[in-house]
Amino acid sequence: ENVVELGLQHLAINPDSYGLLFDLAVAYGSVGDKEQFYRFMKKALERYPDDAQSHYSIAVGASRLGDMEAAASHAKKAYELGFPIALLTADPDIKASGAKFE
Repeated sequence: ENVVELGLQHLAINPDSYGLLFDLAVAYGSVGDKEQFYRFMKKALERYPDDAQSHYSIAVGASRLGDMEAAASHAKKAYELGFPIALLTADPDIKASGAKFE
């Protein structure tokens, strides 16, 4: 909840801060706020559709919400965009999604 509060304050100061949309999506997923998670997920994908970090973070947030289909899909997309497989396979949220990379 503190991450959300600080993230929103930062967003008000610098709406172009790279990664903040991803961080907020993960934070909202972590606290179980589906509406806000999907809102920030959409914003992140609109702004950074081909960014590996964006897809990885969305996968983590979706996993924390229990949306394993979305988590696996975004983890695969992160991999396709060059996110390191070692980090994907070591992440417990990605493991829980059941994503396969090869």
